Amino acid sequence: MKRKSISHWWSILADELGWLWVNNLLYLLCIAPSVICGFLFFYFHAYVFLVLAAVAFVPAGPGILAIQKTILDAAAEEPKMVRDQFFAAYRKNIRKGIILGFALAVVLILIGMPVYFALSINSPLLGMMVFACCMSLLLWYSSSSQLLSGLCTHKNLTWEKLLHEIFGPGIISVIFGLVKLAWVFLCLFVPVLAISCALAGIPALIRFAILYYLYNPGDANG
Repeated sequence: MKRKSISHWWSILADELGWLWVNNLLYLLCIAPSVICGFLFFYFHAYVFLVLAAVAFVPAGPGILAIQKTILDAAAEEPKMVRDQFFAAYRKNIRKGIILGFALAVVLILIGMPVYFALSINSPLLGMMVFACCMSLLLWYSSSSQLLSGLCTHKNLTWEKLLHEIFGPGIISVIFGLVKLAWVFLCLFVPVLAISCALAGIPALIRFAILYYLYNPGDANG
């Protein structure tokens, strides 16, 4: 893979900025029910909201794959139809997306409930559980870009292809995972700022930068 040029990255980003912002809003609409239920869970301490957040993640799965595909196309400079691409990618990946959403919903419950339970009773195991939760999230975020891209781009995805996709970038994936984990902590501890950043398109910009590094071949002059 050729060295990435900052100026080339910026020229692509400038061309795609408005389009990325629109797609980011569509993505936020897909995940909004789950996020709102998650905040209600922490505010009212009612497990029903955690369950609702997990259930809402299932139909959000195709939306996650849709924004991944649209931003992947932008980062790789592939031709696209701006107006319809997000919805076309949503429909195309609806089966994979629902499976993904269901898997994420299960993980959400398995991680969220034990940590919240330990927090509510002030358990001495709380620190260990929070650490395990952070490591689980880091593992997911370190592989999510490649995993989601593989689900979007490969019609006949095998385990061999998937593992190569995930572990190909090496240590750089862990760095990207730390960036995404920092965003999660921002959402948890400074939600107003996080919501403002999300509406401004910051998640799409982070996703674009990561996918550009991973999948854009670079300009000829390097």
